[in-house]
Amino acid sequence: MNNRYDSIIEALSNAGFVKSTADTPIRELDFKITEYNLNTDLSFKFENVADFKDFLHSQSSTVDEERVDNALNDLNIDSNHFFYVNFFEKDATNQQ
Repeated sequence: MNNRYDSIIEALSNAGFVKSTADTPIRELDFKITEYNLNTDLSFKFENVADFKDFLHSQSSTVDEERVDNALNDLNIDSNHFFYVNFFEKDATNQQ
């Protein structure tokens, strides 16, 4: 595991998004990309899109390249510059 991501994994685990024991249910996770930090325990800065995709791959997550690219494009964020990813529980009634 990449040690740079340890604090992110710990925060997600504490919030119930990463399985910590065999009998612990996992909450379904979603994210939103923003230009700013939402000042929550689940808001993290990534240096660029490659950094974010590296994090997702390190967690064996499926990377929806089009979703990430569209979010950056919609916000006019250069994929080579930093941005924030704000994680939250996925709402089954509001799936993207």
